Amino acid sequence: MSDPISPPPQSSAGGTPFNRSSPSPSEAWRAGSLILIALSLGLHVAALVRAEPLRSANDRSRWATVRALTERGDFRIDPYEFQPGWSTIDQVQVNGNLYSTKPAPLPIVAAAISLPVEAVTGWKLAENPAPHTRWVLLFLNLVPFAAALWAVRSLLTDVARTDLARFLALGTLGFATAVSAFLPVFNNHTIGACCCALAAVPLIRIWRGARDGWRFAAAGLFAALTVCNELPAGLFGLAAFAVCLRADWKRTFAWFAPAAAVPLLLFVAATVWQTGSVKPFYMTYGTETYEFVRNGRPSYWMNPTGLDAARDGFWMYLFHCTFGHHGLFSLTPVWLLAVWSWARSLAALFKRAAHGAAHEQHPLAAFAAATGLLSVAILAFYLTRTENYNYGGRSVALRWMIWLAPLWALSLAPLADALDRRRWFAPLAACLLALSVTSAWLDSPDPWQNPWLMRELESRGWVDYALAEPNGAAADDDGRGGQFAFLRADRGLP
Repeated sequence: MSDPISPPPQSSAGGTPFNRSSPSPSEAWRAGSLILIALSLGLHVAALVRAEPLRSANDRSRWATVRALTERGDFRIDPYEFQPGWSTIDQVQVNGNLYSTKPAPLPIVAAAISLPVEAVTGWKLAENPAPHTRWVLLFLNLVPFAAALWAVRSLLTDVARTDLARFLALGTLGFATAVSAFLPVFNNHTIGACCCALAAVPLIRIWRGARDGWRFAAAGLFAALTVCNELPAGLFGLAAFAVCLRADWKRTFAWFAPAAAVPLLLFVAATVWQTGSVKPFYMTYGTETYEFVRNGRPSYWMNPTGLDAARDGFWMYLFHCTFGHHGLFSLTPVWLLAVWSWARSLAALFKRAAHGAAHEQHPLAAFAAATGLLSVAILAFYLTRTENYNYGGRSVALRWMIWLAPLWALSLAPLADALDRRRWFAPLAACLLALSVTSAWLDSPDPWQNPWLMRELESRGWVDYALAEPNGAAADDDGRGGQFAFLRADRGLP
C-alpha cells in the first residue's frame, strides 16, 4: 500500500509549459516563480513607502532606542518622553531613567544601518523620520525577506514534485501571511521569520544528505538568529542542532556550533550593555521596572486596560487565537491546509515506522510533521502564560507566531503534491490562498491596529473591547479589550 503522502505515479517527462505532476519543474515555474518574487517585493516596497513612521508605541520604543544609540551612544529614551510622536508605553524605569522594553540587539543593528543612511542622505532620524526609517527598513526587513524568498524558491525547485505545490508554497509565503503586514514597520517578527526560512532551507538539505560545511554553518547561524529575535524559537534551535548532530556530529561541532555561538554571544553582550545583566528588560514584567510612578503619573503597566488586562479565560483565548478575531486560521485560511499536511505527514511517518512503505516518502514529509509538533508546542507555551493573555496587544495578527510562517508555507508542499491529481484540490487551495492574501493586505501598511475581523465583530456588537475593567479603568486608546459583549467581567468565561 502506498505512502499516503506520496503522489500518484507520474510521468517523469519535463519541459511542458506547465507540468502539474512532473518531478521536474516546468518552464512556467522557473519563470513564474521569479515573477512572483519580483511582484511580492514590489508590493512590499510600495507598502513601505506608504507606511507612516513611529505609528505605534511598539515601534516608537524601538526607534527611540535607535535614536539614543545614534545620538548619544546609550539606551536611555527618557530625553524623548515628552517630545510629540516619540512617547511610548513600552518602557521600563531603572535608576530614574527610561529604557525600551525591547531587547537590545535589533535596535543596535538598526542603528548601524541608520548612521550610514544619515551620512549619505543627510536625513536625521529625529528631523526626517519618514524617509530615514524607510531606508533603514528597506535593508533591515526587505533585503532579508528577498533572501528568504529566493532560498525557498531554490528548495521548492528541487524537493517539491509538482508545480502546484511549488506555486502554492511560494505564493503563500510571498503574499498571504502576516509577515506581509509587518514588513513596513520596525519589529522583530519579520526578521525572525526570514531567519527561520534561511535556517530551514539548509537544514532540509542536510536532512536529505547534503554534507557541505557551509550548510551546517548557515543552519547554525540563522537558527541562532531566529532564537535571538524570538526566544520561544529556542525549541527550533534545539531541533536544528539535533538534525545536524544526527547527520554528522563532526561537522555540527566544526561548523554549526561556532556559527550559532556568534549571534548568541552577541545577544548576551548587547543585553548586558543595555540592562547590566543577562536578563532582557521584558523578563522583569510585573516588577517595579514596569510598574512605577513618574512625574506623578503611574506607568501604563500599573493599571493595564483592555486586552492587556488579560481577562479572557483559557478556552476563550484559545478560540480567538485559532478561529476568532486573532485567529491563525480565520485570518489566514490557507493554514488549514498546513494543518492537514501535518496530520497526513505524521500518519505516513507512523505507518512507515510500524509497517514499512512501498513507496518513497515525500522529501518534506518529516519536515511537515516536525513543523506541526513544533507549532503545537509554541502555541501551548503561550497558552500557559495566563498573565499575558493579550493576543500580542494591538496588532493585525497573532504576531508571536509569525516567525513560523516559512515553515508552514513549506509544509503545504507535501499535501499539494499528494492531492495534485484531485480536481477539487487546486480550486480549494486557490480559494483559501486568495482569502489569505486579501486578509493579509486589508490593513496594509499599518499592522498596529486591531485585525479587520475584530473590527467587524465590534461593529456588530459581538465583542466589546472598550468595556471597563473590573477596577474601573477604561480601555486604552489601542482598543485592547475583553470578552464577548454579553459576557461582562463579573460573568466572564473561566
